[in-house]
Amino acid sequence: MDKALNINENKLNVLFPFHFFIDKDLRVISTGKSLDKIMPGCINCSFNELFNIKRPKTDIVSFNSLNNLSNSVVILRSKTKSNLIFRGQFLLFEESETLLFAGSPWVTSSEELTHHNLVLSDFAIHNSISDLIQIMKSNEMVMNDIKHLVNSLEKQKQEINSTSTRLSALIQNMHSGILLEDENRKIVLINQTFCDIFKIPLSPEPLKGADYTNSVEQSKHLFTDPENYVERIENILEAKKPVKNELLYLTDGKILERDFIPVFADDKYQGHLWQYRDVTEEKNAQEKIKASEEKYKGILENFDLGLIEVDVNELITKSYPRFSTLTGYSEEELLNLKATELLFEQEDKLVLEKQNELRKKGLPSVYEVRIKTKSGEPKWVMISGAPIFDLKKNIVGSIGIHWDITLLKEKEQELKSAKDTAEKSALIKQQFLANMSHEIRTPINVILGLSDLLGESKLQEQQLQDIETIKSSANHLLFIINDILDISKIESGKVELRKDSIDLNILIENLNKQFRPLADRKNIQFNLEISSLVPKFIIGDEYRLQQILNNLISNAIKFTNKGSVNISIRPIRQQTKKCTLQFNIVDTGIGIDKKDHAKIFENFIQASNNNSREYGGTGLGLSIVKELVRLYKGNISFTSEINEGTSFIVEIPFDISEINNTTNNINENNNEESVIKNKNILLVEDNELNRVVATRYLEKWAVVYDIAENGIFAVEQACSKNYDVILMDIQMPQMDGYHATKLIRTLDNSNNKLTPIIALTAHAVTGEKEKCINAGMNDYLAKPFKPNDLLWKITSAIKENLKTKNSNYNLNYLNEIAAGNPDFLKQSLYVFLNETPKMFNDLKQALLNKNITDYKFIAHKIKTNFHILGAHETFNKIESIGKKLPESSIKEFEEVENIVSLICDDLKTELNRL
Repeated sequence: MDKALNINENKLNVLFPFHFFIDKDLRVISTGKSLDKIMPGCINCSFNELFNIKRPKTDIVSFNSLNNLSNSVVILRSKTKSNLIFRGQFLLFEESETLLFAGSPWVTSSEELTHHNLVLSDFAIHNSISDLIQIMKSNEMVMNDIKHLVNSLEKQKQEINSTSTRLSALIQNMHSGILLEDENRKIVLINQTFCDIFKIPLSPEPLKGADYTNSVEQSKHLFTDPENYVERIENILEAKKPVKNELLYLTDGKILERDFIPVFADDKYQGHLWQYRDVTEEKNAQEKIKASEEKYKGILENFDLGLIEVDVNELITKSYPRFSTLTGYSEEELLNLKATELLFEQEDKLVLEKQNELRKKGLPSVYEVRIKTKSGEPKWVMISGAPIFDLKKNIVGSIGIHWDITLLKEKEQELKSAKDTAEKSALIKQQFLANMSHEIRTPINVILGLSDLLGESKLQEQQLQDIETIKSSANHLLFIINDILDISKIESGKVELRKDSIDLNILIENLNKQFRPLADRKNIQFNLEISSLVPKFIIGDEYRLQQILNNLISNAIKFTNKGSVNISIRPIRQQTKKCTLQFNIVDTGIGIDKKDHAKIFENFIQASNNNSREYGGTGLGLSIVKELVRLYKGNISFTSEINEGTSFIVEIPFDISEINNTTNNINENNNEESVIKNKNILLVEDNELNRVVATRYLEKWAVVYDIAENGIFAVEQACSKNYDVILMDIQMPQMDGYHATKLIRTLDNSNNKLTPIIALTAHAVTGEKEKCINAGMNDYLAKPFKPNDLLWKITSAIKENLKTKNSNYNLNYLNEIAAGNPDFLKQSLYVFLNETPKMFNDLKQALLNKNITDYKFIAHKIKTNFHILGAHETFNKIESIGKKLPESSIKEFEEVENIVSLICDDLKTELNRL
């Protein structure tokens, strides 16, 4: 007990026998004698278990919240004993941190005392003054309660009035017709919409309180079934049960929807509310939708398409007849089943899962999959799936349209098998052509090569004529092979026209040199005329244009035994940068029978069966010409009569060029042999005769050469010696040219990573050049080749390689610094060769570790060395890789590393020279 309060337990029991103390945890720690009498067992109980605070209204959640009531009169209600109320106050004892409740039961009659088993002695000792004060205090509290109650009632009344006003305004503005009647059918509330629907000529306000009993009879004429309308209302009023969405049809075509809501209060009937809604448009729209659904349902059911609808759980909610026909299951068997489990094999369920994910995202798709029918028969179907949305755009399921493509799949498989067979046949054909080309071209190469070499030696006239005969026969055989290979290329779509600058004067001159001797031998006139209006330079594929003219002119000479062959070229349409040229090839030969005109451009066809025996040829020349003209987007036509000759007209559009780009004529450059003199060349060739021919040319051009008989020897020699050019045969035993080239390009100890490699191959089929380039070669030359063509290829490769080397570095600046001092020059080259490989290895390691700081530091250290050698571009590439770290690729670095390796190789040679 707090010492500050001069009171003991006995005095408390005298003054406040119903008191109790609570601690900081709101636990009752002691009680007065009278409280213990009427509420025994309170000790150690929680305050909130024992009492509710009736006034002031508050929630007790802590000691402090209870302490806050210390200055107020508090009324407590017992939770353990009904109708037991205490009135008193709380008092804080700070030292012991406890609260005292000092009060007593609030009783108003002796019956209450008896009910609670209380007698007068259980109460505190009072005097008249204190009792009077107590009564006055009670009266004051009662008056306050009354005032509070009056205020509350007033507020409630205001709220009711506000609510009533709002409700009335709401009902008045509703689009539904509202009528509220009391239990005697007096109008409590009515709105204007109701008056308009039932054509009542009054406003809602004067109708309040009116009897609406007879109004039904007055309005029944508005309905299509008036008697039923009246009878139905009487039945509804009698039943007093809710009615929802009942439809009524009016004579003017409108449709109303009616609700009836009975009103009960304390189980007592207080009236009812009628609500009428005009749903004419809605119902008409529904009827149209229904009709449309029936229409399209009929269309869909007559399509050969199986439709099902599923919900979000993939359960079938609707199956259309065609789907049942497709699967063999009736609609009843399908409903509420998972289509994925019923119809699909395990391996196809992954496809379905992915498709269902698309539906959940709101995406449609089309896909093919197998299903198993009820009978177990597998079928292929194409499914078009799409999500189904509700009015709020929520996905509620999906629809699947199934098209039976089993027969199409079977056809597709047949086509695939046929395609595979055709591709295998084409591959066999291609392989045959490649082998034939190789086997025939190799000996032809030897024949032509040795014929050229023999022709340059001192021979008798008859021997020279024999050599010419051999060359002519070999060229004729080569011409036949080229025709076969060309038509194969064209059929495969692998022929693409180049866009070079063509000097038409040189083209005509070459034609004249080529064909005039042939015409002279047959004693026929050969005339070649070009109009002065023809532009000198045009853009096109010179080789293919010459091939077109060669075929037509050679045919004209071949089939003309007397008379003449006349060639003319003239423009028929010409603009500033474009022109269309017409090539006329007219002969007085044997002509073509009209019955053969339609097939003259077909493969392996000649106008007469006798022609092939008498004149030779493959029957492919004109077919090739037509296809090449088509590639040029031109036209070819002809006229011919038997024994009167033939006239071919070719019209081809060209772009006009003012620049001559055709500088590949080896005869116009007298310095080609000097370019390759004393150069180191590796000849890789397994055929001994071909080696004999090639080495004779190389010796003639004063070339230093080595020979490798197969790819293995070629790789070994390329690793041990630097070459300016490698001539690489393709088809060799043990290791072919493709494999050898790839090894030379990739081996670490190879000194020829960037050395030009030229393929010399008898494989002249479609795509052969691309295969060589992809293997790492620089150029391609088909056997048999002309000596000048080989010379041109070698010269071009050396010039290009020199240009590349010169762009990598130059010693001009170093020579300028050395000022003629060879020792300084040697020392500088030695330092570069000694430091660069190690530092480059450190640079590569920094790149692999993606260490930007180390990379930049090392690059800075070697910068001076590269600039002294004039290798500015090379160092710029090194620096660029560092700037892109960590995204830089090791492939970029290795390309620069190859260039640096090439520079080092050249500098070693330079150092040895010094």
